[in-house]
Amino acid sequence: PRPGRPLRPCELPESPARVPDRRLSAVRIGVLGTGVVGRTIAGKLRELGHDVLVGSRSAGADAVPFAHAAAHGELVFNCTNGNASLEALDAAGAENLAGKVLVVPEVR
Repeated sequence: PRPGRPLRPCELPESPARVPDRRLSAVRIGVLGTGVVGRTIAGKLRELGHDVLVGSRSAGADAVPFAHAAAHGELVFNCTNGNASLEALDAAGAENLAGKVLVVPEVR
């Protein structure tokens, strides 16, 4: 704007139908790892309405094998400890990860 010229507020569309929906549709997500990072990410993603499976090296009441979680997800989070990360990815299976986005959160 030029000096001395008042700013005008942004003009919004008059009809709510013209406003695009910014919400994402539910995504199938696999989370590898049952530690604090994996559980926190999985919990938040579930709160947001996503279909999340948590994978572990040993399946239990609240986790499935790594391969099952990886196969389930369109998007896969590797939340395993750095020392076990390659082993977890190997257990997840290259065929279950092929063509998918793999997110590796960095914890400091």
